[in-house]
Amino acid sequence: MEVTKEFKKFITKSRGITGTGKNNILNCICFTDGYAHATNLHESCSINLHTHELDGYMVFHRELSSALPSHNKCLPNIFVNDSCITIANSIVDVEQAIFTKLNDKFPPLLMSPTDGIEVSQEDIDAYNLCKPFVSKDPPRFFLNGVFFGNDIVSTDGRQLHLIPTKTPYEEKIVGVSKLLNKVTVDKALFTDDRLFVFDGNITYSIRLIEGKFPNYKRVFPERTNHTFIIDKSIVPVIKELIAKNKANSPEPSTCVHFENNSISMGDETAKYGSGTFRPFNMFPQYILNYFKYYDVCECSLDDYDHHPLMMFSGNSIHLIMPMAL
Repeated sequence: MEVTKEFKKFITKSRGITGTGKNNILNCICFTDGYAHATNLHESCSINLHTHELDGYMVFHRELSSALPSHNKCLPNIFVNDSCITIANSIVDVEQAIFTKLNDKFPPLLMSPTDGIEVSQEDIDAYNLCKPFVSKDPPRFFLNGVFFGNDIVSTDGRQLHLIPTKTPYEEKIVGVSKLLNKVTVDKALFTDDRLFVFDGNITYSIRLIEGKFPNYKRVFPERTNHTFIIDKSIVPVIKELIAKNKANSPEPSTCVHFENNSISMGDETAKYGSGTFRPFNMFPQYILNYFKYYDVCECSLDDYDHHPLMMFSGNSIHLIMPMAL
């Protein structure tokens, strides 16, 4: 079997969903029906190899990955010889890699659906932008994914990220997956229980999360005329305040306070902007998280004591819930 750049891409992508141990069949790549397939049951990645040479073999992903050269020049072929898979000058021992003694059966390959609800490249890109802001709290499983409906939305209960969609969906929640980072979408489809995305010969599938997503629209205030601009230059200012506050205060503050043209934490104060801020408090990490993915935003505050901060960048809206002053 010829090792192509597309196969190397499959190996790199599937590395994110397979583990390192040799006591779990899900840490293998399974070759069947001309496909290579990796899965952790919630996510899967498969590639059509147009070959049956390796059919019936299961090889530990990490062994196969380490045997392939890291560069893309002079890509090797993979040969099957008795109980070994040979890659250039490296040998993967299939007898140790395939679970003959454990009598385990690899989960069946998720075949490409013939129909479903189409999803655009634009909405897959929106999904990727929303992923960092989902909840990491396992009991709140319905917040552990990205919501597709009239908007594409994620929230952890304290911050919420929203990107409007031009094509509303029947409500679905998609689990978070690194597989879809930087994917060029040829076609994407919602089925009853999964999102399938096709990129050339590579197919990705992500399991949908069952549950009722909260009514996010009720937490949005009206956009006001009191707006101001902040950009990534605020990040080093906040980080320096955090460091000084932690070093110099016996009881370090947990929030950052914005007022006029200053930002403060406890007794530490820094200047930023010019007469910019009405008074509000915020967990600093939420601001820092936002600027990992965006460079600049327009902010809006309403006139109530407990005002959420609304941050606008392009067509995205980020909402950070307030702290009591």
